Amino acid sequence: MLKSFLSTSLSVSLIIGFTIVIQTKTAHAYIDLGTGSLMLQMLLGGFFASLFAVKVFWKRITTRMYSIFSKLGLYKPNPETTQNRYEEEN
Repeated sequence: MLKSFLSTSLSVSLIIGFTIVIQTKTAHAYIDLGTGSLMLQMLLGGFFASLFAVKVFWKRITTRMYSIFSKLGLYKPNPETTQNRYEEEN
């Protein structure tokens, strides 16, 4: 009962919000330099934060990809590269 009510209310609110966004008229306004600069900083900050996150979690990402591909049979480890990788860790 509660799930269906929440689902219905979410659907109705999304439809109403989407309708309001679609029906807005054009605004004869401009984005000043401070706002544009803030948006650019946010975009660049998000981009570099995502690069940093990939750098920090790179070993986890590659290990997970190796395990997924090896389970699917798409990756067969080369003994030489596997040995070199384990030597670099220790």
